[in-house]
Amino acid sequence: MDAIKKKMQAMKLEKENAMDRADAQEQKSREAEKRAEKAEEDVKDLQKKIQQIENLLDETQEKLLAKEKALEEADKKSADAEAEVAALNRRIQLLEEDLERTEERLKSATSKLEEACAAADESERWVVVVVAVACECVCERVLVLPSVLPSFRVEVLEDVYSGAITMSLITATNTLPYFTASTVLLID
Repeated sequence: MDAIKKKMQAMKLEKENAMDRADAQEQKSREAEKRAEKAEEDVKDLQKKIQQIENLLDETQEKLLAKEKALEEADKKSADAEAEVAALNRRIQLLEEDLERTEERLKSATSKLEEACAAADESERWVVVVVAVACECVCERVLVLPSVLPSFRVEVLEDVYSGAITMSLITATNTLPYFTASTVLLID
């Protein structure tokens, strides 16, 4: 019986040890469950953070694409502006060259105009000389005319006088380019 008592005590002790181990295992199991719950919560939090980061990444990528498009448009506008500036510079250069040619033509035309004015002044002097000579001739004719033709009336005489002056002026104007300096000297 002693052996049975010892065995019972040993079994009881074994039972208590098993119960202690079971309690310890249960405690470990509860702690493991708590850790697992905490890990699950951490996983959920991490998944939320990952989702937020992914959303933020999507937004950032969209913003990046928009900025890249804006940058491309700005580059294109810049290139267009540079091309326009180059075209305007070329046009300015062509206009400056045209201005220089126009100024040269103006200078040439001005000098020709000055020469023409000088020639016109000279022509006017010739006309004055020729008209004076013509008037003298007409006056001499008019003075001789009454003695030659006493029967003409004064009105006819005046008509002849004015017609002679007109004819002399027309002749002088038409022949003016053919006069030379020696002709003027002969007239004087």
